[in-house]
This record gives sequence, structure tokens and C-alpha cells, in this order.
Amino acid sequence: MNDKFSDSVLDVDVDERGAQLNCLPGNKELHAELKEQQEFYRTSFEQAVTGLAKVALDGRFVLVNPCWLNFIGYSHEEMLNLTFQAITHPADLQHSLDCMDQLINGEKDACHHEKRFFHKNGQVLWGRLSMTIQRDAVGLPRYFIGTLQDMTETKTSRDKIAGSYEHYCNLLDTTGDGFLLVNEIGQIKDVNRAFIQQTGYRREELLTMSLGDLVAVETKEQTREHFDKIIEQKYDVFETQYRAKNGRLLDLEVRGTYLEGMGDFVIFLSDIGERKKMLAQEKTALIEAEASLQRAIKAEKQQLQAYEETRRHLGRELHDNIGQQITAVALLSDILAKDLIKEVNPLYESAKKITTRLNHALSRIRQLSHGFYQNTFDHDSLIDRLKSLASETTSIHGIGCTFHYDKTSRVKDYFGYGDTPAEECHLQLFRIAQEAVTNAVRHSGASQIELSLRHSSKGDILSITDNGIGISTKNHSSGLGMYSMAFRAKLMKADIVFNTLKTGGTCVSICMARDRKRY
Repeated sequence: MNDKFSDSVLDVDVDERGAQLNCLPGNKELHAELKEQQEFYRTSFEQAVTGLAKVALDGRFVLVNPCWLNFIGYSHEEMLNLTFQAITHPADLQHSLDCMDQLINGEKDACHHEKRFFHKNGQVLWGRLSMTIQRDAVGLPRYFIGTLQDMTETKTSRDKIAGSYEHYCNLLDTTGDGFLLVNEIGQIKDVNRAFIQQTGYRREELLTMSLGDLVAVETKEQTREHFDKIIEQKYDVFETQYRAKNGRLLDLEVRGTYLEGMGDFVIFLSDIGERKKMLAQEKTALIEAEASLQRAIKAEKQQLQAYEETRRHLGRELHDNIGQQITAVALLSDILAKDLIKEVNPLYESAKKITTRLNHALSRIRQLSHGFYQNTFDHDSLIDRLKSLASETTSIHGIGCTFHYDKTSRVKDYFGYGDTPAEECHLQLFRIAQEAVTNAVRHSGASQIELSLRHSSKGDILSITDNGIGISTKNHSSGLGMYSMAFRAKLMKADIVFNTLKTGGTCVSICMARDRKRY
């Protein structure tokens, strides 16, 4: 700093008094002391790390130290031509003027406040200004003494922190999950809006509480175990219950993370009460649906049993009643024919034809009664009945119907699941084949039907294939016969597929997997 600036820093009154003291005997030592003090104050003023300024009562700068000049960007000469009003942000000016009035009026001994200044380049700076007032011997104000600390960087950092904290709060308040920041001994340090809503406590109340005040079903030891596990694994998820302010139990899923550097726990809590309620309702609904399904299956089984019993009853009636009566009529017709031939009666041929037709009818009735009346099936009887079904279809309806049996088939060893025994499975297979053949004869216009029982990698397969018109979508979805076949397959836990072939016709396939698990 040049001598001119150094001289301007100090009051010249000191040098004048020193010169006067020098003229008096014995005052050289006092003058030297004054000079030493003057040097001390000059050095302190110039080298201070805080801005120092002497300001006139009207706001003009009288003295400014280098630290202040570095802060504001002006030279010392430029500052002496400025007022503090010129470098103060308009939004902070009135507060500064009020502080100056309070100092002048003696209402305050000092004023401290943060305010904005304009740098020479136009940049807005933040500074912490402390002001006092210097008075003369009779107490009249002479000038202000101001000290300035640069707060620009601190203010920027503080604003960033405040902005980050605001962002953090907004982020946490937008989530629907509750949030807790908890220290290692369980004391709550922060919460979000969702957790306040979940528990019904005010924020101020929660910040005086610990987790132990909220946990409803765990002991302190169990809570501590959760904390230890989170510390060990850095993260954990578990379910628990908290008690709300009104006493209501909250079912919560807790997701905890340990902040090792801070020694705190970040905890998010999802209210799973509604989810558990829905799961319970779904479980109840599934149980009820399963019960309804079992009742329906039982009812359909009873219907099938009634159907089979009706068939057996019809078989007995055909065999024991109608069959016997036709047998008797056939015998009488045969006797009549013999008597007529003895008498050389021309009606002999007619009687003989009647006898032949009655015998044919009796043979058919016996076939029907055998099919209706048969109560049990085994592997051999299934094969025999499928052969008979093919031959009877050919003889009765004039449609070529064949049966092919792969002797590697293990349908002989095929047993049902649950309460469906093997012989019942064989019976259901025959009824499906019987229904499929009947449908082909009645509805498909087929001239050829093929029954096949073979073994494959998936299991034993019984298929009924015809060369008719195929299955329409309507029949496929609503046909009673097809529904009956599907239900019989379901009773055996077998798969049934209805396909319309590309070449025309229909194929009904029933696959029986011996190793298939019960469903």
C-alpha cells in the first residue's frame, strides 16, 4: 500500500499531537508510544481479514480497508466517491437505513444483518454487516464503523443445502409409503407426510418418539434383531404391525437400509392391510369356488351314475322282459311255421320270415342289453367292447368302422386317480368312444370311422377318427355330447382334444398319462 493511502487511513490529529508533545520536555517517550500505537492500528486495519470501513452519517465512505475493497471490486479512490446506498441491493436498503437510524438515536449499540451488495461488475454478493456508531465527547454521533464478512459462498452453499433438503422433503412427501429416519437406538429423526397420515400422530409428536412406542407385536429384543440384521446385510424386508394413535393396528411391510457412515436407518413402510384383506378374500373365494366345483363334479358323477344305472335297468328289461317275450313269440312263430309246412299251407313262408325277423330282433336286443347291462370293465372287456362297437356300427348303420389295437399300449395298467378306480376309467373310455361314434354316425355324414388304441411318449391314446364334415365352431363349444365326453375325460384326469382335420372329418383323442399328478 502506498504512503498516501497509509496516511489517509489514520487520523492526522495523532501526528499533530505528537509534534506538539515533542516540543515539551520529557514527552519524547510518549510520542514514540503514540507512533507505535498508530503503526499497530494501521497494520491491523490494512491486514484484517474482515472488511472495515468508516462511513459518514450521510452514507459516504471515508475510510475502507483492502479486504472490503477486494470484496466490492472498487479502488479506494472510487469508494470515497460512493455511498453505501449506491452499493446496497434495493431490497435490503430500507433495513440498513433503519439500522442506521436506530444507532444514531441510541436505540441500539450495534446492528448485525445479512444483506446484498453490488460488485463493481454488477454481480450480486452476500455479506454479513455489523455496524456501530462513533460519538464525540458530548455524545453526538460522528460516523459509523462497519465490519463486513463475505457470505456469498456460504449463502450459495446454504441455499443449495436448503434446496436439496426441500427436494428431499418433496420427494418423500410424494411417495405413498411411510418414511422414517431412525438412529441406532430407535429414536425417530425424520418422517414424511404419508407416515403421519398412516399413524395419525403429528410430526412434532413423532420426533419425540422411538420405534418402541409404535411397534405393536414385537418385543424390544425382536426389534433389535431386525436392526442387527439390517446392519449385517445392509438391507432387509419383513412384515410387522404398528399401532396408530387411535389404537388401530397397521399391517406394514418394512424395508430397511443402514447408512453406515451416518449410523442411521432409512425405513420405508407400505400399508399392506388392504392387500392382506384382499388375499384373505381371494383365498376364501378360491376355497368356495373349489367347494362349488367339487359339488358340481359330485352332482355330475351322480348324474352319470344314474345314467349308468338307467342303462343297466334298460339292459335288464331288454334281456329279462322284452327279450324273453320275443323269445317266446319266436318259438311260437317257429312252431306255427312247422305246422303250416305239414299242412302245405302257403302261409308257411310268411311264418318263416316272421321267425327269422324275430330271431334277428332277439339277437339285437341281446347285443343292446349286453351293452346296457354290463356293470364292470377290465382291460380285456374294454378291448372286446371296442371291437364289438366297431363291428356293430358296420352291421347296423352300414358304415365302415374298424378298430386297431396297439399291443404295446399299457392301458391295461392304467389306473385312475383319487376315487376313480381302473374299471371305472375303462368304462368312461368306452362311453367316450361310444359317444364319439354315435356323433359321427348321426351328424358327420361319414362313410368311414376308425377307432385306435395306441401307446405314445405322452401316454396311451384312444382316438376316434371319421371322414365326415368336421366339427363346427358352434357344435364344438356347445354340443351336449362333446360336453359329456369332456366331463368323462376330466373324471379320469385325462386330456381330451377335438380336432377338425385338414383333409376333412373329425378326430377325438383321449390321452391317459399314467404318471400325471392329481390337479
